[in-house]
Amino acid sequence: MRPFLLAAFIPIALADRPATVQDSDWRKENFAGPVPEAIARSKKGHLELVNILGTRRFRHMREVNSVAWSADGKRALSGSQDMTIKLWEVARGREIATWRGHSDAVSSVAFSRDGKHALSGSHDMTLKLWDVATNKEVATWKGHEGPVLSLAISPDGKRALSGSQDTTLRLWDVAAGKEIATWKGHGGAVSSVAFSPDGKRALSGSQDATLKLWDVAGGKEIATWKGHNDPVMSVAFSPDGKRALSGSQDRTLKLWDVAAGKELATWEGHVLSVCSVTFNATGTYALSGSQDKTLKLWDAATGKEVATWKGHGLSVYSVAFGPDGKTALSGSQDATLKHWDVATGKEITAWKGHSLAVYSVASNPDGTRALSGSGDMTLKFWEVAASEQTATGKEIATWRGHRGVVSSIAFSPDGRHALSGSEDASLKLWDVTSGKETATWKGHSLSVYAVAFSPDGRRVLSGSQDATLKLWDLSTGEEIATWKGHSDAVYAVAFSPDGKRALSGSQDTTLKLWDVSTGTEIATWKGHEAAVTSVAFSPDGSRALSGSGDTTLKLWTVATGKEIATWTGHGLSVYCVAFSPDGTRALSGSLDKTIKLWDVATGKEVATWKGHGAAVSCVAFGPDGKHVLSGSRDQTLKLWDVATGKEIAVWKGHDHFVFSVAFSPDGRRALSGSGDATLKFWEVATGKEVATWRGHDLSVYAVALSPDGTHGLSGSGDASVKYWDVATGREIATWKGHQLSVYSVAFSPDGSRALTGSWDATIKLWETGTGKEIATWKGHSGAVSSVVFSPDGKRALSGSQDRTLKLWDVSTGKEVATWRGHKGAVTSVTFSPDGKRALSGSQDATLKLWDVATGKEIATWTGHGDAVFSVGISSDGKRAVSAGGDATLRLWEVATGRELDSILADGGPSSVAICGETVLVGNINTTVTVYRLK
Repeated sequence: MRPFLLAAFIPIALADRPATVQDSDWRKENFAGPVPEAIARSKKGHLELVNILGTRRFRHMREVNSVAWSADGKRALSGSQDMTIKLWEVARGREIATWRGHSDAVSSVAFSRDGKHALSGSHDMTLKLWDVATNKEVATWKGHEGPVLSLAISPDGKRALSGSQDTTLRLWDVAAGKEIATWKGHGGAVSSVAFSPDGKRALSGSQDATLKLWDVAGGKEIATWKGHNDPVMSVAFSPDGKRALSGSQDRTLKLWDVAAGKELATWEGHVLSVCSVTFNATGTYALSGSQDKTLKLWDAATGKEVATWKGHGLSVYSVAFGPDGKTALSGSQDATLKHWDVATGKEITAWKGHSLAVYSVASNPDGTRALSGSGDMTLKFWEVAASEQTATGKEIATWRGHRGVVSSIAFSPDGRHALSGSEDASLKLWDVTSGKETATWKGHSLSVYAVAFSPDGRRVLSGSQDATLKLWDLSTGEEIATWKGHSDAVYAVAFSPDGKRALSGSQDTTLKLWDVSTGTEIATWKGHEAAVTSVAFSPDGSRALSGSGDTTLKLWTVATGKEIATWTGHGLSVYCVAFSPDGTRALSGSLDKTIKLWDVATGKEVATWKGHGAAVSCVAFGPDGKHVLSGSRDQTLKLWDVATGKEIAVWKGHDHFVFSVAFSPDGRRALSGSGDATLKFWEVATGKEVATWRGHDLSVYAVALSPDGTHGLSGSGDASVKYWDVATGREIATWKGHQLSVYSVAFSPDGSRALTGSWDATIKLWETGTGKEIATWKGHSGAVSSVVFSPDGKRALSGSQDRTLKLWDVSTGKEVATWRGHKGAVTSVTFSPDGKRALSGSQDATLKLWDVATGKEIATWTGHGDAVFSVGISSDGKRAVSAGGDATLRLWEVATGRELDSILADGGPSSVAICGETVLVGNINTTVTVYRLK
């Protein structure tokens, strides 16, 4: 299912058209050659690509689920979660074409042996046959009652086999597109299918942990092979058809004798699920791809692991040898494809890669090493300092094993062990010296958010989303007790210095003090107005500190449970707190991206450290109190000098989706807002990035430029609105008032007022000069995705997730009318230049034209194959442009509702703005593209 993207359109007056870019560097960087014709120009020539602001690179917008080679090795196919299939020229790494047609994730792709056709299977329950030469869809095959997970084409090209979540296999006649037979027998989803080299046999692997061998002609089940302990994810025949290979979620590969159905060997090495397996053309080697992000090359005769190839940032879902066996291709959850040299194991080409947020950090007892836990499901072991004078930040090792975000980590008091808690509901114990996983403890029913060692290192405490705490015996891994009392998720736990008491913080806004020996709840401390996200005891155990979503820290007396003081200063939620080793200082990290150092005795803020680009998720003092390590949602760790507050080192970086775009009044500059929490200011003609404006803590969903071009406005997932000075890029003010994400912003025609729409279902009217909130308009029952002023500034229009549009009187704030008609969320609204008409776009894939005076629906425009994310009307009111989830821009004639033209917007368009004859498009793939109307 496509995520619900919200984007704002800001109508701007007519302006000069930007000059055509002569420098072709952007074309080379984004396409590695000539721009594909389908992307460069629309079908009828009314839309032409002028420029790309930012870098597209070679990648799908989401996970790559499947890859396949053409028989001659010159081309490759990839199928992605983004619902597209891409055809690649392997030698140059050039994308030849993108095929669109599926309405859900593409799970599997295959070439016919002659290379003339390709087949794709999708979660939309269909298979599609494609003509490779023309890039056209030849046929759609329907029959499965669940997502198609796997497919294969017979060696002679006459038959195709598909496996589905509906537990069946279906055999198809390729020429006729007809279903020949349905094979039943598996007790779970069929995740992989393969034909034998002679085409007489077929093999299937299933979620029921079995493999089945089938007679193709008769459709009879010949045998069932059992041996795996978990679902079978992939199967493959050897080139001579005598052996078969399977990969499973149990982390193993198994080699089978096809004739006897006997298991010949089990190959172990991967630390997570084996997602894909294949043989090379001679059958001497096998290749596997795993959820552990690696590929492994195996000697097929001995079962020995020849090499491990690392490079992907997330699970490797698909692997394939090149026809000559000298190269291989892999597709990954990180949205990239990688081309490998088999002999050396070196990566020949890569089409992007990434990692995810750092949620937890910890220092070992002597401060020389550090451990970090991330959203990419790994832990990383770091060298903090090679000596007392040198901070290296060198990555020593990556530990893999969890199947979810690593949300909490801790070192044992002796530094020999480490513990991690994950959203996969498990805890893992690690040997620090070897990096090996010693044990996995299961017991919680939901995510583990917090872990802590007792001072003597003999016990462990964990807190979970299931609202419980569990006490564990370190030596045996046994669960000693479960403590119940909180009414919601437990986000933080800590032992007292003597190990006799424990403290927990919860989503229920309370802290609880526990007797460790009996598991009895001693007291409940109340005071915070939002979730308690972090807790810590002072070194002497007499005091405790808590951080909360209410933006405050509270200092408590442990003996009495009395609140000593409340420290304020952070602008957003406090995610983490820590005492210095001597107890005189305290640290806090916040969603506002800052770290604050506090004087415990006075409660005064000593310093604020800025540097992280997103929420600070975790902080830790070094043992000597001189250094601090912080981890952030910006995917970096930072090492700080406590005395000076200076950043000593930084590890890593990131970027993200573009959610919104707007033109300057003269059309020469543009503003974009992104999921990386920044705004970028661009020179449209050259594509040059003029400036990056930082200040928001979460995704920037909406942007606008004032009518005179001197100021900018942005709305963010952090629930704030920021007012900017365009000339300097300086943040003038932050407007707070909304309770949830701000998805739409708009200036009044004279620039004196602004409107904002939010996920909290309200619209707010602001005075731009003072930042004063004039009024809050209520009426929608769902998120407000789009707001716009009428050209005369007297009326305003809003679109909402509740499927309605509302017309408002700006002076009184009264709701004038509600317009109904859309069958899905209204994602974008705009007025015609004369204010007599309004246009709306919706998740129901339609646009609707409205008569503003009467509120009557004039017409419904259809054509998009997926949700309409953004709409805009040209300055003369004669044409309109829409951006859709079907990855197209469509041009419409307003008077007739006729679709004039369309073009593939290759970046995944989410927002559009029109200025004169120029169209600006913000894309999911991080770029902003510029088109000319002709």
